[in-house]
Amino acid sequence: MKLLRVLIRALLCALLLLVAGALIAGWLAVDDAPAVTDTGALSPDTANRALKQIARQDPRRKPAGTAAQLVLRDDELDALVRQAAHHLHGTRAGTRLSHDMLELSLSQPLPFGRWLNVSLRVTRDGDDRPVLQRLTVGRLPLPAPLARWLLLEAAVRTAPLLDIDIDPRRLTEVVHSFHATPHELVIGYVWQPGLWQDGVRALLPAGEEERLSAYHGALLQIVSDLRQRQDKELMHALQPLFATVIERSRDHDAIAEQRSALLTLALFVDGRSAADLLPDARAWPRVPAHALTVRGRDDLAQHLLSSAVLTLFAGTRWSDALGLSKEIGDSRGGSGFSFVDLLADRTGTRLGEQIAAGRGDVARRLAAGLPAEALLPDFAGLSEFMPEAEFRHRFGGVGAPAYQAVIRDIEARIGALPLYQ
Repeated sequence: MKLLRVLIRALLCALLLLVAGALIAGWLAVDDAPAVTDTGALSPDTANRALKQIARQDPRRKPAGTAAQLVLRDDELDALVRQAAHHLHGTRAGTRLSHDMLELSLSQPLPFGRWLNVSLRVTRDGDDRPVLQRLTVGRLPLPAPLARWLLLEAAVRTAPLLDIDIDPRRLTEVVHSFHATPHELVIGYVWQPGLWQDGVRALLPAGEEERLSAYHGALLQIVSDLRQRQDKELMHALQPLFATVIERSRDHDAIAEQRSALLTLALFVDGRSAADLLPDARAWPRVPAHALTVRGRDDLAQHLLSSAVLTLFAGTRWSDALGLSKEIGDSRGGSGFSFVDLLADRTGTRLGEQIAAGRGDVARRLAAGLPAEALLPDFAGLSEFMPEAEFRHRFGGVGAPAYQAVIRDIEARIGALPLYQ
């Protein structure tokens, strides 16, 4: 009996120690403020460079097993990481590079104004492979072996919750080298056969292949009808396409349906198709080429739709930054800086924002049919085709008062249309 009482007391003491340890650990792990600050607007040049670097990694251009490198500047890496975290329920993220070391910081908002701050440090082992050196949760450091196990388990368990159908452990088989300087990260990898197709599906939202197939079939019929009538009006393609959206939304997620419909149409007006995203789509019937215009211009249809899709998939900051980046590039040797293109970009971004937020009953209004003028504001009086020197002389460059005045005018024109109110 005495021995039993001793055992019970020992168990109670152990339980109290566990509870106290958990409370202390919880107190150490949670902070009053985020460790990562929100940097706001994304640099157009950074956004453009980062996406170009990712686009160059398309393994369909390389034989299976070919060694390759992903090279990212420090600002490009930080932009990509911040954008990826932006979609995880308000999570903030930031990176810092130093000699053969990458530090990644995450800040997740918690109830009652508290924050969970996580910091991890990646370095390289003797074989030049990346290895997790340190993981800190708040003020609580975790031993490296435990941190590595926890991080991998978290990635494996989180992937299905984020609609990612690829096992993160497969990615560790691909990366074979890691080098960093304060200004650049170089990751060497060998692409394994079959991982490209799995990776594309992992990046697309759940059910995207089925939705794209449905809207591809609808677009095939729509374009055939428009070609017979020699009708190029974009709104006359949007109306029947969004009628399909309304029909499918009875049994499916309405925002996902609108996003997939716009992606299908955006690929088409850009001279592409779902086969650029999904290898299986190469077997789908080809939609015949047919120019679609808004206010008489096919380039504005491309600007509007691509910005709407980019906003729905990546967010407003990337859509705005890439649209502005293109105009800056055009002013330096292309068609010239165009406020008309920016009007179409911003209109597409507003369309994407309306759909993402569930505002404006966009799907039903488009499906019911709208006048062509209801989709894109009048661009009379907006300057375009300006070389860089002329643009800077007349408007002072991006951010100058004269430039900002035009941007306010553009926003007012968009806001005057009922679809965007």
